Amino acid sequence: MGANCEYKDKTKVIIFNKGGKVLKSHVFYLDNVQLENVQSYCYLGIMFMASGSFKNACIRLNDLATRALFKLKSINVRDNIVLANKLFNSLILPIVTIAARFGVHSYCKKSTPTIFTNYT
Repeated sequence: MGANCEYKDKTKVIIFNKGGKVLKSHVFYLDNVQLENVQSYCYLGIMFMASGSFKNACIRLNDLATRALFKLKSINVRDNIVLANKLFNSLILPIVTIAARFGVHSYCKKSTPTIFTNYT
């Protein structure tokens, strides 16, 4: 990485394992600074867990999408399809796109009914 890495204080390590526990026996360093080993880490809005489970990510994305959908429903856009399309593209599409990239939709179907399973 180089000796002038500016993000040493923000850099974390997550080791994926079946138990989902922090494995303290594994130590990582960046420029002689020990990096923190964590059980979970949020990256691009997706919560990664050491266990490899996407349950928390599914719950969070479902919550975000539900709130965005209610925002869209609260605005009367029936007479203005251009506005409806613009709001959908800015409020809902980014959330669904992120969820799709991480396979959250298939996980949600297995666990609990969510906004993602309502529109399949």
